[in-house]
Amino acid sequence: MALPPSRWREMRDQIIARPRASFVVVACVIGLTAVLLNPAFGGYDEGDHFARAWQISGGTLISPSGTGSNGVSTHGGLLPIWLYTDIAVLKFTSERTHDSAKALLHLGDATPSGREEFIPFAATASYSPIAYVGASAGIRIGRSLASQPSPCSGSREPLGSVSTSRS
Repeated sequence: MALPPSRWREMRDQIIARPRASFVVVACVIGLTAVLLNPAFGGYDEGDHFARAWQISGGTLISPSGTGSNGVSTHGGLLPIWLYTDIAVLKFTSERTHDSAKALLHLGDATPSGREEFIPFAATASYSPIAYVGASAGIRIGRSLASQPSPCSGSREPLGSVSTSRS
């Protein structure tokens, strides 16, 4: 059932009278659509942004300099090597299979431990920590909850070392 022309004019007048509210509604619709359509780690540098947020969640606000695997001095941070491996596997899975939901299979896994290594992420290392407040807070909460023993968490290895039979 179509709306009468007078109702359309009334709606148009309300939109014109409240441009800020109209902008917020349109921006939310477009933003949520983009979030729901893009797979996890689907963006080019999402892994770097996650690494930077992880670094900030650990209290390191300024990224140190170090030497990358190619021997060139760059900015990045000391991160658990398993984290970098997991990011690489998730990004590869997302790009190749477009099935980032496989990451949900690992909910409830125990937090892995291991050595830290300098991981370069120069493109995001210079970003202000303020831009990562939300993500860092979520990661910090997740890290503190994951350090608690849970009845559903078993032993876990990083995603990069998990056999393909688990996928």
